[in-house]
Amino acid sequence: MDKLTVVSWVLYSIRNVLGYEHNRNTILATELKRIPGLVFGKTFSEEYKNEDLLDYLLQIVSLKNKRILFTASNLPDLTTGETHYQTYVVNTKTKKVLMMDPARKASGKGIYPAIVSREVIRPYFESNGYTVSWIDTSSACQIKMQDVFCQSWSLYLQIQAILFPETRIDIPKTQVSKYDTLLNFFKRVINYESICEELQKEYIESVKTADPKVLSNSEKKYLLKQDPCTILQGMETADMFDDDEDKPTTNHPLAITTRGL
Repeated sequence: MDKLTVVSWVLYSIRNVLGYEHNRNTILATELKRIPGLVFGKTFSEEYKNEDLLDYLLQIVSLKNKRILFTASNLPDLTTGETHYQTYVVNTKTKKVLMMDPARKASGKGIYPAIVSREVIRPYFESNGYTVSWIDTSSACQIKMQDVFCQSWSLYLQIQAILFPETRIDIPKTQVSKYDTLLNFFKRVINYESICEELQKEYIESVKTADPKVLSNSEKKYLLKQDPCTILQGMETADMFDDDEDKPTTNHPLAITTRGL
């Protein structure tokens, strides 16, 4: 089995791991442990009810003198199933909300629409007297449809927004440099408590349950002998691409229908 296929399963698995609320909050707590007054909140992803999200926003505005970090993705598109993660920092003392969309360009547009931010988050907080603004980045994190890492990018931006407030976040322009930044982020966070174990479990489950049309039994056996944490730590930026620097890895069969994730 070629290296690219093995890497694609590892990337697919770390992408999923960084989409789960408990893992995101573990990473936030580790990266931001020296900063007081933070509340690591909920992640609304996959299928959820708008009513539940609105109830949570009501809970947020009832808190006093806190900064709440939470995540919401677009509900799955009825045709494509596509979603898209966005992150938020709410300061209930100053009544300000900072929104982060990894696909957003300086023009305000991006390759994925920020539906939940535009239609739910902004209207709710503005109706409650909050000032709502977008984070300022030097470049969009996601500039190609093949970049399916909005879970990871949105978490990265949220961390940067807390560590470097009132500062434009530097995101490299080229896809190679973007993926160098992202891969370094992956390599850092799998050293945090439970994240490597979570990656191993996710990887094993993904491989074991793969459709036989996707993976044969012999391919599964080979993949299950690999340690995804070791593979990830040994990856180079070039491994994030199919066959040239303009084509981010897209050969993973399970990623094709969940591209916006």
